[in-house]
Amino acid sequence: MSRTFRIGALYSRGPHFPRVLQKLREQHPGAQITAIIPPEYPRDALEGLADAVVVTGQNAQMGGHWKTAFAVLAQIRAGKYDHFVVMFDSLKLRLLAAGSGAASRFCHSVDGRIIPLSRNPLPALLRACARSVRGHIVYAYIRWVVYHRPVEKSQGAGEKKENVVKGIGRI
Repeated sequence: MSRTFRIGALYSRGPHFPRVLQKLREQHPGAQITAIIPPEYPRDALEGLADAVVVTGQNAQMGGHWKTAFAVLAQIRAGKYDHFVVMFDSLKLRLLAAGSGAASRFCHSVDGRIIPLSRNPLPALLRACARSVRGHIVYAYIRWVVYHRPVEKSQGAGEKKENVVKGIGRI
């Protein structure tokens, strides 16, 4: 007797969740597909697309609390999925996918691409940290330019301005 292939699909705010479920059903017709949704998501929209629906106790997208994230992760791990799907390639969703316990994890993007997610979320975490540091440096530079860089005096209306480029001379 063979075991049924179990797929968990986590809803994230976005219009393509029903399309993700349809695509999963086409690719895995015999699998048991479970939609993991927040309490406010209309269950009627999933009729015929998912075999089971798990409603999370709280909306993990709205709250930034660790307690909420761990409660949702516990619900995901309880499903014992073979294949886990998220809708966006973000650090938060990568960490949830890595903690899901599923053998394979994927991101179904808005444009229909299927991106495999690695088992180790550390490279994604390091990329996110690098982006954050780069953003802070750019912000600090822009702030310095706006508030601390000396402003050149503008020339009066009757004065003629010469176009001089350093190293080249007059243009």
